[in-house]
Amino acid sequence: MVNPNTNIFLLENALDNLLEGFQIISPEWKYLYVNKSVIKQSKCNSKEDLIGFTMMEKFPGIENTKLFKVLSRCMLKGNSKYFENKFDFPDGTQGWFELRIEPIPQGLFILSIDITERKQAEKEIEIKSADLLKANAELDRFVYSVAHDLRSPLTSILGLLSFIEQDDNEFEKIKHLNLIKSRIEKMDEFIKNVLSYSKNNRIEVKVQNISIRKEIDDKLNIYKNLLESNMIDIQLEIDQSVPFYCDHTRFSMIIENLISNAIKYHDPKKSNRYIKIKGNADINVVNLIFEDNGIGIPYKHQDKIFKMFYRVSNQIPGSGLGLFIVKETLEKLGGKIWVDSIPKIKTSFNCEIRNYLS
Repeated sequence: MVNPNTNIFLLENALDNLLEGFQIISPEWKYLYVNKSVIKQSKCNSKEDLIGFTMMEKFPGIENTKLFKVLSRCMLKGNSKYFENKFDFPDGTQGWFELRIEPIPQGLFILSIDITERKQAEKEIEIKSADLLKANAELDRFVYSVAHDLRSPLTSILGLLSFIEQDDNEFEKIKHLNLIKSRIEKMDEFIKNVLSYSKNNRIEVKVQNISIRKEIDDKLNIYKNLLESNMIDIQLEIDQSVPFYCDHTRFSMIIENLISNAIKYHDPKKSNRYIKIKGNADINVVNLIFEDNGIGIPYKHQDKIFKMFYRVSNQIPGSGLGLFIVKETLEKLGGKIWVDSIPKIKTSFNCEIRNYLS
């Protein structure tokens, strides 16, 4: 005859070796039995930490949760239930569990499986799927717009060449050649923007020590003739008391795009045209502000200007890629950009860039 104590020992040993949590809860919500998996799942040290205590004593506030409402219905009505539950632990962490609840004479029997890793993996897949959908949508828009923006000036150039072939007037030929030149310059700007976008997506961040003032001065020199011909006054306030480490190529691209943008949208009707560039650096971030008193941005467009190929007006030449590239580049560097603009008064582009020194 088998000793009953031996049977109990074998049963408890078998339950303790289950990967699934096995627990029995009394009608008074006390833990009557738990196996080792429940101890691990509940972040306790031993069975004595749970057995004899109520759920409310061990997990304050559990009576206000969806889980407790389900347990109460099962206890009251004798129902079975199978569901997935997210549990908030007292230490602030969270876990996901697959629960099977069965009514028994002693109260409730609960079988639990920790599915936290699976849920985290599902969340990562969901995020990656959303990123992939976004990338595919951007690629579709990108291909369409690139094809359109490259074909348009080429078609125009072909038409102008046809005029030149048929026209004997030297003055008209020069006029058409100048138009061809402007179309080619537009194509060149567009292709440069496409290459900038491609580089930002492909190339890893490579940091080096950068002088903010020197970088801005170098870019202003590129546009020196445009600034002088449009009588735009430049005002610089740069405070760099600590080293600034960043990706030089990307930082240069941001500066050039924002200066170019301020020049492009200056207001020729104003006599005191200016571009103010302010900057300060600490060990964590660099803050830059590009302010101009140009034509401004209508309020209805301000939340859209950083979208790919978005253009406020067709009256001013541009690809609609510049500010999109600035935003994408800043995000690649762990930064951000936002705009403050009063139409016909002024516009400020505010940039926050990570300092890789920290």
